[in-house]
Amino acid sequence: MTNPDERAKRASDIDRSTVCARLDTAYADGELDFAEHDERTHAAMSAKTRGELSALTADLQGPPLDFGPPPAAATPVPAPNRTRLWILLGAGAIALIVLGAVLAWASSSTGKPGGRTSVPAPTASSAPTTSVSDQGDVVTRNELVNAIGSDFRNDEGHNADRITCPSDLPAQNGAIVVCTITDRGNQYPATISVVSLQGNNITYNVRIDGLP
Repeated sequence: MTNPDERAKRASDIDRSTVCARLDTAYADGELDFAEHDERTHAAMSAKTRGELSALTADLQGPPLDFGPPPAAATPVPAPNRTRLWILLGAGAIALIVLGAVLAWASSSTGKPGGRTSVPAPTASSAPTTSVSDQGDVVTRNELVNAIGSDFRNDEGHNADRITCPSDLPAQNGAIVVCTITDRGNQYPATISVVSLQGNNITYNVRIDGLP
């Protein structure tokens, strides 16, 4: 990334995760020792511009970092006409009626023989969330880091200091990868497991344990 204008742009969470994944690969390949990897990872998580991030990988093997173009501006969507609005309102009302009937049936069947029984909430601080990847053979470490980072941010209200994953997640039923979240001096395990496979789509759960 040699364009001065590009180097001056503010870094996003995705940019920082991309650099951390590159540093993880360099550490695994022996290009960086533990101290170098730790120092550069912390620097990446606090970097303000893409230029700062690019400098952290400038001496590593492989092609220069390409953060990609900025997101395209959203195209304004015209307001629906009155007829469509009434159709949508009617559909929403029908959906609420159906949902109410389903909830009433579930409530009436709880505790009866053959009916539903209440299930206790999971003991972990963060219940599993489900994501779908179209990677085909694997879900890459970079995508795992992004998924974990999004869940952590939703639960805690801020970005984690560092997220590392030891490998990609293979497209195999029951495959598991345990990543590590480092935040404010604490570490939390994040377990990613394959739920189902359909064509090139890999459905997987993300579960973060031990959050306060």
